[in-house]
Amino acid sequence: MIGLLRGLCCGVIAFLVVQLASVEDARAQLVNRDWNTGSGNWNVPGNWTPNTSAPDNGAPVGVTYNVQIGNLPVAANAAVTFVPVSGTSDTIETLIVSGGADFVTNGNRLITNGLTTITGAS
Repeated sequence: MIGLLRGLCCGVIAFLVVQLASVEDARAQLVNRDWNTGSGNWNVPGNWTPNTSAPDNGAPVGVTYNVQIGNLPVAANAAVTFVPVSGTSDTIETLIVSGGADFVTNGNRLITNGLTTITGAS
């Protein structure tokens, strides 16, 4: 009986460890988003590639974003107007603005958790 309980406890612990590891993997999805148009608003999913959503950490749940503006030929000299996806601010992991692009916040707040690089911006 004691051996059976010990085996059952080990099985339950192993199951919980696997479940916790799965939850951690789901939270850790880092997605690259590239501005994919000339000028436009940040909150429009179609202005980004891939175009499933505009970048804002946690939207959808568990996703964080590295953002580049001006790196694609179509986005050279783009003017990006920051309209937050949620409220008056959004959060991303990193931001790179290049290729003569402009990034206009209009008094809203973009929070970057990591590196922000601006090179060749206009």
